[in-house]
Amino acid sequence: MQLGPDGKIYVLFVEYDSAIELPVNTLNRIVCPNTANPTFEYGVLTFNGSASAGNFNGLPNFPAWIFENYDSTYVALGPDNVNLCDVGGSLQLNAGNPGATYLWSTGSTEQSITVDAPGTYFVTVTGSCGLGSDIITITSDGCNQPDPDPNPDNTLPVLIAPNVFTPENEDNINENYFLTCQNISYLKLIITNRWGNIVFEGESNDVVNNNPSWDGKNAVEGVYFYSYKALDSNEKLLEGHGFLHLIR
Repeated sequence: MQLGPDGKIYVLFVEYDSAIELPVNTLNRIVCPNTANPTFEYGVLTFNGSASAGNFNGLPNFPAWIFENYDSTYVALGPDNVNLCDVGGSLQLNAGNPGATYLWSTGSTEQSITVDAPGTYFVTVTGSCGLGSDIITITSDGCNQPDPDPNPDNTLPVLIAPNVFTPENEDNINENYFLTCQNISYLKLIITNRWGNIVFEGESNDVVNNNPSWDGKNAVEGVYFYSYKALDSNEKLLEGHGFLHLIR
C-alpha cells in the first residue's frame, strides 16, 4: 500500500493463476482517501508476475499514465518557496484537476496563473472529492531592484491587505487580520465567507490606536473575502476588496 503522486492510495494484490502457473498482480486504488466517502477502484492495471523473481513493484516502477487522472482535489503548486530570480522573473502556477472549479488569491478562476511579483499565492480547488488547496510564497531576494525614491511622499494614504491569516496555530504570528494603514483617518472593514455571510465587521476613526481587527475564532479554514471603505487625511474616499486565506 503506497500513497501515489495524485493523492490516491494504491494497493497491489498478488494471486496465483494455476492456468498459466504464474502470479498475477493487480494494482488497485482508493480514491478520495481523506474524505468521509472514499471509493475503491479494482483493476487499474493487471500484469503477470515472474515464476523466479519477487513480485513487489513500487509505484515509481509503474507507467506515469496511471497517475494522470484528475478525479480528486489533490493540489500541489510545487515548492513552498520560490525565488523569481531563479525562474527567469515569472512562474506559472498550475492547480491541476482539469474540470474542477478554481479560486485563486488573485481573483482568477482559471486552472493556472502566471505570477511575476513577490507575495503569497494560494488556490482553492473544488472537485469531486471536495475542497483542496495549496499555498506558495514567491520572493525576489537578490533580483535587480529599482533604486528607491530619494524623496518619497510620506503624506500619501497607504492601505495594505494581507492575503494569508493564521490564527490560533500556536506560533503567535498573524494571529489577527487587519489592514496596514498610513495617513488614514477612518476605516471600515468587512469580512465575509464564501456564501456572503458577514463574519466580521469593524470601523474606527482612530486607526492608529484602534485598528479594526478580526481574530478568526470559530472560523473554519478556507477562503474569505474582505472589503473596506476608508478616508485619507484629506477626507478622500478610498475603497477596495479582495481575498484572504485562513490557515489553521
